[in-house]
Amino acid sequence: MSDIKAPFVPDYASYNWTGAPSNYDSLATNELGGDSRVENVNKWFQSGDQAYIIVASAMVMVMIPGLGFLYSGLARRKSALSMIWACMASFSVVTFQWYFWGYSLAFSPTATNGYIGNLRNFGLMKTLADPSPGSVLVPNLLYAFYQVGF
Repeated sequence: MSDIKAPFVPDYASYNWTGAPSNYDSLATNELGGDSRVENVNKWFQSGDQAYIIVASAMVMVMIPGLGFLYSGLARRKSALSMIWACMASFSVVTFQWYFWGYSLAFSPTATNGYIGNLRNFGLMKTLADPSPGSVLVPNLLYAFYQVGF
């Protein structure tokens, strides 16, 4: 008998070691991005990973009014409120554009070239249960929310 023992793998190991609980095939099983009314669209993702990205997204969103306060502090007193409103208004316009076509052009998984994506995810279609391009442990919809702050 050998005294060499197998490496210890804890039962609570993350997806990093054990893989997803089921095979993900986006083209065959989930072309529409998942239907939350008939299936559990979060079965490939862990709640801890999702909570971490939500908290990180909230921290990124705090930077937007912070940038407005920075600009208002650099401007004259009579223009301070205008600088805050300019930052918030530009964030609202950028958010609209990001969710409709920006995310699809920046992070399209089915693009045929390496420079710009296609409009497969126009209006965040087919992103509900797809894994994100950043990590397969995070849903694509949550990844889009995280990236809008940048």
